[in-house]
Amino acid sequence: MDNNTSSRRRTQRPYEGERRNRRMPEAARSASRGRRNNIRRHTVSQGTGRRGDNSFLKKLPLYGTILVLAVAVVILAVNIFKPKTFAVESGAMSFQTDANGIMIKNETLYSAEGYGRADYVAQDGQFVQTGTLIAEVYSNDYTDNDYNTLKELREKILDYQQNNAQTGVIDQDMASLDEQINRISDQIRKVISKEQEGDLRQLQIDITRLMDERSNIMRSAAKEDSQLSSYYEQERTLVEKIKNYRRDLIAEKDGMVSFYFDGTETVLSPSTMGNLTVKTINNILSGRLGIDLSNTVKPLYKIVDRNDWYIAVLMDKAVPEFIEEQKYVVAFTFGNDYTYEGKLVSHVEDNGKFIYIFNFQENIDKLLRARRISCNISVRYTGLQVDSKVVKVKDGQTGVYYLKDGEKTFEPVDVLITQGGKSIIKVKGSSSALKDGSEVFF
Repeated sequence: MDNNTSSRRRTQRPYEGERRNRRMPEAARSASRGRRNNIRRHTVSQGTGRRGDNSFLKKLPLYGTILVLAVAVVILAVNIFKPKTFAVESGAMSFQTDANGIMIKNETLYSAEGYGRADYVAQDGQFVQTGTLIAEVYSNDYTDNDYNTLKELREKILDYQQNNAQTGVIDQDMASLDEQINRISDQIRKVISKEQEGDLRQLQIDITRLMDERSNIMRSAAKEDSQLSSYYEQERTLVEKIKNYRRDLIAEKDGMVSFYFDGTETVLSPSTMGNLTVKTINNILSGRLGIDLSNTVKPLYKIVDRNDWYIAVLMDKAVPEFIEEQKYVVAFTFGNDYTYEGKLVSHVEDNGKFIYIFNFQENIDKLLRARRISCNISVRYTGLQVDSKVVKVKDGQTGVYYLKDGEKTFEPVDVLITQGGKSIIKVKGSSSALKDGSEVFF
């Protein structure tokens, strides 16, 4: 057998399995194929399971990290949305500002219609009580001729009495009177010069009584003859005439006497200060406002209430630190520095500017003549100190929320001052439980 024939035979020899398949019926061959396919699927399935187990183990650290982050986010969210509180503390803050304004006094003008000349007894700036003699005024019909005539006549009477008096009587009775008259005269001089305090009116009454007593002694010591009788009659006539010309002005109430007038007395008073405008204040500050007194009955003096007076200051913008009923230290510059304590009683806005009115219950003293004023206003606020962010507005009321009996409660307050993100507050109600140590909410 040649090589080609052998090769063809090997090529044509069927595969062993194929020979078996050929010998197997068709049904048997289908079953055999199904078994082989099941074996393949089982093998592949087992292999896939082993690969899945290894992948899960590798991802365990990632799942743990995610879980930790989720817990952290929950905790952070709880802290963020949980209401924040902090404890209230007692605190203090200071404030000051310069201001210009006008002075408003409780003053009453007095005049004497139909009278010209006035002889003032009281002194400018003197404190007088009701009934004190302020001045002696004389009618327009009065002339100094009558007064000079009376003065000359009394000098004649005194000379005549001394020349005709009985010796010994004057020396014995006049010494005590002269001593008393000299002592009271010295007191009057010191009261007028403000070297000492005293009732000038009473001193004048006392010295007049002593001088009349001395005059009576002189009359009794000197024998009255026709010449003295004539002198006495002339004296009585002149005294009565002058008395009819003269009128005593008596203080109608307690206060400080002033003879200085600037024409704004009828415009500026406690009863009318509620009608003050920015224009009026500016006109007074610039000297453009004043009442012309030349065509009216000229006032002779005024009585000023020394312990009840006001100032009205003009500010370009609202001053939150100015709170009504709060007391402030006010240092005036009026020749010298004078410091008082005043209370803010009212304020008003006018044409974009603000008028603040302060009341003082202290002796006006050196500021008696002041009308235009410059001053420094300062205050030290004490109260509860809080973060300014906790101050809220509810139903138009300013206040804070705080923890009261375990509940969040709104408490109305006054904000006295705010500086550097902090505020000093004051509760409005006396029964409030908000105090140092209370927890307030942001």
